[in-house]
Amino acid sequence: MAHPAKGEVTVSAKKVELSKGFESHNGPDLYVLLHRDEEPQNYKKSSYVNLGRLKKVKGAQSYSIPEGIRADAYRSVVIWCKKFDITFAYAPLK
Repeated sequence: MAHPAKGEVTVSAKKVELSKGFESHNGPDLYVLLHRDEEPQNYKKSSYVNLGRLKKVKGAQSYSIPEGIRADAYRSVVIWCKKFDITFAYAPLK
């Protein structure tokens, strides 16, 4: 993991929520993903769902899960830098 983050994440059937204590390093092209792997190693299109650009690097925020996507099919929430194809941070889902 290139840039650790802190805070909590909650995933429901319809959204991913980052807690008010969420904090991440800033980056040039950050996105929030649901990833099929608990510890993401690659970013093939079939291994994740992109929930959108990271809105801010500190504080509470939420991201809608697209219709037809089953959140329970994914094993982590990831902050990913698309430009450099690196994992900034991830949280395994239980």
